[in-house]
Amino acid sequence: MISALKTLTINRLGKWLTSFLILTAIITTITSVILIREITNLNTLWVSSERHITQKQAYLSVLRGSIGYGGMIHNFKNYLIRRDKKYLLSAHRSVLEIKIIFSGYRVLGVSAEEESAISDIESVTREYMKAIIRAEILIDRNYAISQIDEQVAVSDAPALLALRRLTNAVAALRQEKAKVVSGSINSLTVTIYTAAIGIGLLLVVVILTLAWFIRFRLINPLGKLVTAIGRVNPSVPGQLRLPSIGRVDDELNMVATATNRFLDSMENHLSKRRNAEKALEIAKEEAENANQAKSEFLSSMSHELRTPLNAILGFAQLMQFDPDTPLTDEQKDSTNQIIKGGNHLLELIDQVLELAKIEAGKMSVSIEAVSIIQLLDESISMVQTMAEKRNISINVNTDDCPNVEAMADYTRLKQVLLNLLSNAVKYNSDGGSISVVTKVEDDNFCYIAISDTGPGIPDDKRDAVFQPFNRLGHESSEIEGTGIGLVITRKMMHMMNGNIDFKSEVGKGTTFWIEIPLAEQASMSIPSTAQTQDDIVTIKSSIGAGKKSYTVLYVEDNPANLMLMEKIIERMSGVNLISSHNAELGLEMAEEQKPDIILLDINLPGMDGYEALEHLKINEKTSSIPVIAVTAQATKSDIKKGRHAGFVGYITKPIQVPELIKIIEENLNTKA
Repeated sequence: MISALKTLTINRLGKWLTSFLILTAIITTITSVILIREITNLNTLWVSSERHITQKQAYLSVLRGSIGYGGMIHNFKNYLIRRDKKYLLSAHRSVLEIKIIFSGYRVLGVSAEEESAISDIESVTREYMKAIIRAEILIDRNYAISQIDEQVAVSDAPALLALRRLTNAVAALRQEKAKVVSGSINSLTVTIYTAAIGIGLLLVVVILTLAWFIRFRLINPLGKLVTAIGRVNPSVPGQLRLPSIGRVDDELNMVATATNRFLDSMENHLSKRRNAEKALEIAKEEAENANQAKSEFLSSMSHELRTPLNAILGFAQLMQFDPDTPLTDEQKDSTNQIIKGGNHLLELIDQVLELAKIEAGKMSVSIEAVSIIQLLDESISMVQTMAEKRNISINVNTDDCPNVEAMADYTRLKQVLLNLLSNAVKYNSDGGSISVVTKVEDDNFCYIAISDTGPGIPDDKRDAVFQPFNRLGHESSEIEGTGIGLVITRKMMHMMNGNIDFKSEVGKGTTFWIEIPLAEQASMSIPSTAQTQDDIVTIKSSIGAGKKSYTVLYVEDNPANLMLMEKIIERMSGVNLISSHNAELGLEMAEEQKPDIILLDINLPGMDGYEALEHLKINEKTSSIPVIAVTAQATKSDIKKGRHAGFVGYITKPIQVPELIKIIEENLNTKA
């Protein structure tokens, strides 16, 4: 038995329990059938006996009435005394009742004692019948009552004694039946106790077996298994595996074996994962290095390209707006082409840098409530001149959403609208039209659609519209473009939680539409950035004419840019230019000559422009001199950094000559 328990497994235990349950069910069923049958027999016996005894008692109760008061003896005596026939009839009826009672009583079954008592009562009854008949004859013959009593006297003592004996016999019968039923109940109780003890012993055996199994064959080994699992660290290779528990076919041993296989697989998987993570980390590092190299390359290229462009566009502007030596028409066309080509190249540089910045995740947006109508007015005014040159009309319909405000970045949304409007002009037909429609959709979005009457976009080129550097076959046309404007536009719309798409029909035109989330209605005022006539300055200035002269220090290492600045300053009467090719010399000149304004390049050999600005600010002799940055670092973050550093102005290369003259005049006027 002990050996069997030691080799007991969960599977065998389950079979044992199943067998026990089946055996218990069979024993319980058989016992229940026996008990039900015994109880039924006992109940039948008790009911039958009780019914017979009850009926006999009922007969005895009626018999007492038929014999005693109001019965046979009582009526007979009344007849003798009163000689009334009704008592005679009542006496005969009582005798008849006695006969009927005994007939029914015997049917229920009688004992010898009962039969003896009945016989005595019947004997007395017959004596009374004879006396009744004799009395009736004597009364009819008018015998005296004393004579009649002598001849009809009957003793009723035997009948009363027999009635008592009969009552006692019925009582004895009840006691006898009660003993029989009690004996049956005792026998049934013994049977029930025996069955309960038997089933209880089986349960005790099973419970003890189950408890032993759970304690020694399940809990203890399982505890060891859990402890072993708790010590396992699958992330550390070469760890010990779980020990074997019990026999080979033991379920917990199977669990331990399966867990070891899982740990082996996990260790192998983790090893591969670590290798993959290491490779991914290396690839990520390489990608980050490549991205950093790309950003540095683009930044460097931007600076390197803007520097020669500054000279090209600067001298072209000087030639174009030189009042002293007017250009011929042919020369004007040439300078216009130089300026146009330079500006287009500058636009290419800006868009490539902007796309790289978006892809690197370095561009942020400032979401606020902006006026859609105001943005459209400013954007349309900026492309109106280009549209008029090609006789293209622009029709605007904002009736469906007047005074609507959207949640967007003011500058970025304006850039989106400008790009879509300029594309609608560039890719339109001469004499065509542009339609701008706005409406509110679902009370959540502002819908803006810009439609042109151009040649349209074929279906086979639809997927290439938002691909970078893809101009859909316009590369060799006269239409200028980079092929990345729409790419930047879509990325900006997504950054502002908006959407952009288009529909087109070849030969009829294209409609680009955007959706931007609406803002809660609130009052706001966004300053217009559109250029007015007051912003325009001439290329020639006479700020110092007839007054004191001013000195401008220009720190620049590029000879061409230095020459350009000399030409520009020459056209400003009363303004003298001094220059330095590096920051160190520039600081000495600033301290010695105390110029009125310092124009400072940032990318200088040796000390850069920011370091030079810091030295100028901490030097008491130069701290009050306004310093204007003139640099090829032209991104918004560069401009913001320069403003924060303390430059009073920030001019990006290629410089716009009127803009440069204007900011110089503004700072010199403060000294006048």
